[in-house]
Amino acid sequence: MTKYNLIFKKNWFAKSIFGTVGFFVLLDQLARYQYNIPEYRNPNLTMWSWWLEKVNLKSNGRIIYNLKKIYNNLKAIKNTIKNTEDDTEKNILALVKGKKNK
Repeated sequence: MTKYNLIFKKNWFAKSIFGTVGFFVLLDQLARYQYNIPEYRNPNLTMWSWWLEKVNLKSNGRIIYNLKKIYNNLKAIKNTIKNTEDDTEKNILALVKGKKNK
């Protein structure tokens, strides 16, 4: 078994990492206490306003998703992808040429 000298004691790296992280956590908590920053999380303060409006409309029942219609659309897209040949480069070039002509 090896002996550790006075500078590097056993498990010095883990202790220094955890000690540094713990120090910063403690410092953060003291700063929050000193400046009266609340500890609870309020997602309404950090989320986008358009998303909050959408969530409120959905919870009020104004937005109703028709899952059967969405499923059928996804099924149709899947079938069209299956039925097409794997000439994606040709299709992309044809689209680009078509846009140039217009």
